[in-house]
Amino acid sequence: MSPDQRPPKPCLLWLGTSANEQDSPVPSRNDGTSSPTQRPPLLLPFPASAQPNVYTADDFYQTVQAHYESEAHFVGGMGESDPGVYVLSTNDDLLRQHGPLLRDGMARVHAARHGVPFYLCTTGLGNDTDWSVPLEALAHSNNNHNTTIQVSLYGSNPAEYARAAGIADGRRAFGQVCAFLVACQELRIPTEVAVVPEYAKSARELALTLGAQQVHVYEPVPSIPEHS
Repeated sequence: MSPDQRPPKPCLLWLGTSANEQDSPVPSRNDGTSSPTQRPPLLLPFPASAQPNVYTADDFYQTVQAHYESEAHFVGGMGESDPGVYVLSTNDDLLRQHGPLLRDGMARVHAARHGVPFYLCTTGLGNDTDWSVPLEALAHSNNNHNTTIQVSLYGSNPAEYARAAGIADGRRAFGQVCAFLVACQELRIPTEVAVVPEYAKSARELALTLGAQQVHVYEPVPSIPEHS
């Protein structure tokens, strides 16, 4: 396959809090070494980069612009074949800590490239007090902005979640993820979920009942480090 025939790659934005941020690796979700208090890594369709690359709305805009203006993506950015922009953050704090940056950055991109799809990647972990206000803010700013939240669901029950995510007890975490998906559905925020191949069938059925519009089956890959 020639370079011109290769499918375009997605753009990856990893949001950080400062250019001096220090990060340490999170164990693979399949190595059994994650501690019960550790956030599971995200399920992604590709390996994450080694360091955060976006700290401001201008970084956000310029990185997306550079991606779509590259030779490999010269015709991308406006069509259905566009794989879009995946946004994630250190410590899985995308919605709580980076809400204003997200909203400003996406608004700038869509002013220049209206059809670019954004996928906000998160585990969905946290109490409703953690994410209710950020979700409402996103819902109110998401008019025709082609933005979807992609949630790492892993499996269809707490036991599957714990095994696939590499944590000791999945009961509390799994309940939080399901509650997060329901909250998105109630606010009419489009969601997709990511699951592992072992539990794809049963997890797909659950995800659809929780309002997910699409279910992705991802093989575990090296993922985002967590800020120490």
